[in-house]
Amino acid sequence: MKKFNIEAKVKVYDFQPSDDANKRIADMLRYDIGEVLGRTEEQVKGGKIVTFKIWSHRYTKARWDSFGVETKELEMIKRA
Repeated sequence: MKKFNIEAKVKVYDFQPSDDANKRIADMLRYDIGEVLGRTEEQVKGGKIVTFKIWSHRYTKARWDSFGVETKELEMIKRA
């Protein structure tokens, strides 16, 4: 089964709960069968951008984008 290696970015505004990004990614992965490999945060005006490195079996860019998660597919790396 193919695994997609993706980078997902979620913008969290100051007025949103701090764990909103984690909940969004968890909701997406519940359907798309995947796992988070890493997470970073970057402060921006009005909030922060949370970036996740993810492996997923059922990733489709259009579906993730429709839920407000900006994604891009990274180069596939064989995983042992």
